[in-house]
Amino acid sequence: MDCEDVFMLELINNERVGSCKNSEIINITHLLTLEWKDNKLYTHKVKIKPYKKMGPMIKSHLEAYAKLRHVDDKRNYINKIKNDLLTMAPDFFNYNDSDYYVDIKEPYQTISEIGFNQLYTKEFGVVTESIMHLYRAFKLKKHYQILNISQSVIAYSYRYKGWRESTYDIDDIFSIKVCTNFGYGRSSYFNMTLYYRNLPIIPYQNIVQYAFFDEKEILNFTENYEVIESSWEDCFNHVANFINDYYRYNHHDIKLMIKNNVNEFMALFKSMMTNDQINYYKKRHAKFNRHKINDYLSIANNKFIEKDWDDEIIEDTVDGDRDIMYESKIYIDRAKIALYALNNLNNFKLMSDLIDLEEVTNMIKKLSIDFLEKLKRYVISNQSNDDDNEGRPSELFEDHERIKMYIDSLNKKIHEIK
Repeated sequence: MDCEDVFMLELINNERVGSCKNSEIINITHLLTLEWKDNKLYTHKVKIKPYKKMGPMIKSHLEAYAKLRHVDDKRNYINKIKNDLLTMAPDFFNYNDSDYYVDIKEPYQTISEIGFNQLYTKEFGVVTESIMHLYRAFKLKKHYQILNISQSVIAYSYRYKGWRESTYDIDDIFSIKVCTNFGYGRSSYFNMTLYYRNLPIIPYQNIVQYAFFDEKEILNFTENYEVIESSWEDCFNHVANFINDYYRYNHHDIKLMIKNNVNEFMALFKSMMTNDQINYYKKRHAKFNRHKINDYLSIANNKFIEKDWDDEIIEDTVDGDRDIMYESKIYIDRAKIALYALNNLNNFKLMSDLIDLEEVTNMIKKLSIDFLEKLKRYVISNQSNDDDNEGRPSELFEDHERIKMYIDSLNKKIHEIK
């Protein structure tokens, strides 16, 4: 761990934390970079260096602050710390809330100059930890500025909070898009899409929902990573290994890989649109990590493994409504898959030299139209029960309203297809 972080944590806990030697933690002691040198991709850890004498100054101030007992003394000393920080670095507080997360997963977190002014009202541990994060955010900002102008650096890890989408050109053939949403609880995600001549290399058979919010979004990406700092290594190593192997082994057949992904998706799509016997299974296995993959769809057995909190809602309903709840959720997920397929037609058009575009388009359109008619019949068959909603779960009524919205969206999308 970084030595400056160690002394602050020791002040917080009033005990020895441990050595700060030979420890490399991404986005704390080091930033991870993806670099292009000598026609090869590398990953490299860049040490986050202290800023001038700011670390020792903060340590000295915190040790003095810990001895204070009166509120007025604490307020005045916080103002002194702030003034000394601004004297050494006038831009110390110049950042947006989205520039830094305190915790990569936890929601409702912030650091700010306004919060700094009120630190004298907090416990000493909160004071120390807050200043530690402010200083870390400041150091990171300085290092981002350096890496942004480095010609060899293609991408680097970061602690930006909230939704962020960045595209990086590797060379004339490859590029990557990194999408993150850090610091938003169960809505946090981290994924990467690799592009080959502007074609996204996507396992189209993977269907992933945007967790936590009521309205779901299906995301397209090459890889989805666990929301932890070390996943930056998985991401950049994956990119480096794939592209280096492409050039090292005489250009392995990426076009065939893309074609196979589309064919797998089409087989899955046909099965999902025509098979009415799909069963939900509660997630019971640790390998289905909600922060990594929220929903997993197996082509082999055509069974959903659904998010456990939705499953608990179903289990809480009375027996008579349970089957209806299952059925409504199945229709919703199938509607999302239909929209997913229709929305991906633009991607498929980029692959006209790899796939039979007319056949794929016609199949998606026909299956979507047939399924749309099923949705309409389902709504009609439940309309009288929805009108007399007494005693039925509100969740069921909400599902039926969502299905009506999907009918409108599918109608619109189908009519847009030439």
